[in-house]
Amino acid sequence: MKSNQTGVYAILNNVSGKVYVGSGSGIRGMHKRRLDHWESLYAGLHYNPHLQKAWNKYGASAFEFLVLEECGPQDCVKCEQWWIGCLKSSNRECWYNLSPTAGSPLGVKHSVETRRKMSLSKIGTTDIFIRMKLRRKCR
Repeated sequence: MKSNQTGVYAILNNVSGKVYVGSGSGIRGMHKRRLDHWESLYAGLHYNPHLQKAWNKYGASAFEFLVLEECGPQDCVKCEQWWIGCLKSSNRECWYNLSPTAGSPLGVKHSVETRRKMSLSKIGTTDIFIRMKLRRKCR
């Protein structure tokens, strides 16, 4: 793989058949994305808990990085969305992507417990817009 290759890639679990679809653009393109994924997976710190658990269970040798399509940086998200739609079919059990929408968290469904944790993490912080409204009221 060329170091500046841009496009859509998949991380395939050769044991379970599950797949993660992503895209890479910018100066180092997909090469950097592969390095970032592998580094965080080896460290046990990947942001995708489903992919991390599978990596821990099956080991690095079960995973393969595949280039699905080369495209220009401006087309990466559009092409990634096409591949997500193509590969996931209607079965959530066959893919690792957290969101059905490329380049966005749209469609991510959080559990009640996750929503509770997110809410607790906001305690003590004040949104900038709330602060601005309070300043206006105090004038």
